[in-house]
Amino acid sequence: MSAESTPPTTPTTQTTPTAVILALWLNAARSGFVSATDAANACETLADQLGYELASEPIHPKMYPMLDLVSRALLSAIPVTVALPVFGDPAGVPAHVLSQVDAQCGLVAIDETLLLACNAAGSWLVFETSHNVAFHDLNHARRQLNESISQATEFLASAALIGDSAEVEEELRNFGLLHLPPSLATRNQQALELAARIRIVANNAIQSSIAIASPSNDRKRIEMLQTLDRQARELLQAVSTS
Repeated sequence: MSAESTPPTTPTTQTTPTAVILALWLNAARSGFVSATDAANACETLADQLGYELASEPIHPKMYPMLDLVSRALLSAIPVTVALPVFGDPAGVPAHVLSQVDAQCGLVAIDETLLLACNAAGSWLVFETSHNVAFHDLNHARRQLNESISQATEFLASAALIGDSAEVEEELRNFGLLHLPPSLATRNQQALELAARIRIVANNAIQSSIAIASPSNDRKRIEMLQTLDRQARELLQAVSTS
């Protein structure tokens, strides 16, 4: 997404989308670190829903218990991954699915033909459809984000760029990750926290820059902040498959 095409203003952004945590539990079950039942229970608690509507059968919806989704993930030849679409970047999610879901929650690619996503009403839906959700290498994503942080330090350090600094400070102070699998490595948990905190600062700064609207200076910093947010999302996606 370019600075010339800025996203619509939204009240909040999920800095650690629920889909990322769900994928971590599903992959923990795939790796044998937790049982299928434990993974299903954790995912049901996170999603706050015991059944899932199969969106491809709207007239006679089939209930799709989370344990069945875990079983489907266990049978897949590839790890569960996550799509984090934003304005201008569908992240490999088909348009007919994206139009029905809340992209801020993210989407879980259970396998090559099954997506799990949350709609605006808070219901989790299963879509049986092909998709192009990509995998991201963890080391590469971490390196790219760290390099961008170094390049953007002077921008992020400027009070004028972070919008309401009190609001940002409160978000950072109240930030906490959802329940994570016990097998998640400390380094990967730190990567999750880094990406989420960068998204808090970057998204507030983007909204502030859009509001100020001084085109000559804002274009470059909006591009830089959007790059930070994109690379933070890629790091979240990479951790979800680790």
